[in-house]
Amino acid sequence: MNTIYIWAYNVGSNLAVVASGFITDGQGWRWVWWWCAIFFGVQFLMFFFGFEETKFQIPTVIEGRSGSTPELAQDVEKRDEKAALATPMTPTSDLEAAKSADGEPARNLSIAHINPNIQRKTYWQKLSLFKTTPGPWSHFLRHSYQPFMILVSIPGVAFSSLAYGILLAYSTVMTTALSTYMLDPPYEFSASQIGLMSLAPFIGQTLGSVVVGPLSDYVVVRLAKRNNGIYEPEFRFYCFLPFVPFQCAGAWYFAYALADGRHWAHVAVAYGICNFGSAPLMSIALTYMLDAYNGMFSGTDCFCER
Repeated sequence: MNTIYIWAYNVGSNLAVVASGFITDGQGWRWVWWWCAIFFGVQFLMFFFGFEETKFQIPTVIEGRSGSTPELAQDVEKRDEKAALATPMTPTSDLEAAKSADGEPARNLSIAHINPNIQRKTYWQKLSLFKTTPGPWSHFLRHSYQPFMILVSIPGVAFSSLAYGILLAYSTVMTTALSTYMLDPPYEFSASQIGLMSLAPFIGQTLGSVVVGPLSDYVVVRLAKRNNGIYEPEFRFYCFLPFVPFQCAGAWYFAYALADGRHWAHVAVAYGICNFGSAPLMSIALTYMLDAYNGMFSGTDCFCER
């Protein structure tokens, strides 16, 4: 799923350049920005009238995240079935009235409990811009500076963020270099021809995304089985190794071919090879952070409490 997200993100950054080249040749460069303003206006209306307020915290437990391998998933499912058969059905009213050892209502946090007495919001209430949450302002301020604390204090987050940012910078610099150098001899490309060069990274990152999604999940499942059924998020980094050479070699030859005035096909192939490696690396870095530090990114206070 993270690979699909990265692919969709890169589709916009690559194919939009192709469209911009033809717009520049046909309507003038100012219309590139006018079309952006038009699309942003349409998007604003779609968000304003169709994007509901979705602030809802789903309680989760560790058992709900178990089952990284099929064997573990089956064990958890069988255990839950046995517990359900051994435990008599409890009415909702009794469940709400039951008290735990600390005096709080005993609730199964792995199940979403819905109170039918709460009236559903109207359409306009769902579109409200703000919704307050009970609690002190200190909790709100804590979530404002927490990301910076996590970034500088946890090496795994710092490494993944740095890798993601560097790869994103590579894409931006390479696109800018094409627009700067390919206007001059020996290329003397038009705006539309420069835009078509962005088809190369689109093809490269599409092929990389097709490969890394199934490969990454397959590798971590196999490694988890060898590790007595225990999944470690660091298993994802094994999939870094086959894609790093593509990214580095593609970026190097892209710069060499462009500076040496090689045929445009050399530049395009190098551009595609670089993105064949960079798109999977971005996907793996993002997936690792979500797997390893899910609790910190889900709005909980586990970081500060510990």
